[in-house]
Amino acid sequence: MVPQPNPKVERLRGNTVAFNEVVRKVQLALYAQGDYVGPIDGRLGPKTKEAIAHFEARRGLPVTGTLSDRLLDALSLS
Repeated sequence: MVPQPNPKVERLRGNTVAFNEVVRKVQLALYAQGDYVGPIDGRLGPKTKEAIAHFEARRGLPVTGTLSDRLLDALSLS
């Protein structure tokens, strides 16, 4: 499978505050759906990556375990 471009996520990479805020929103959304049980801290750590992978698998998405435009769209955060 060819990796898909992530223009929304790539724009955040240079801005730590904005990136961490998006990660925090992802954590909250995953928590609300029962996929995430870690701290809501805005860090893309192992628990967040595991929760993303679990969500992707449940939704039939390619499992990447990382922040992507596809994930943001699926969580209605784009």
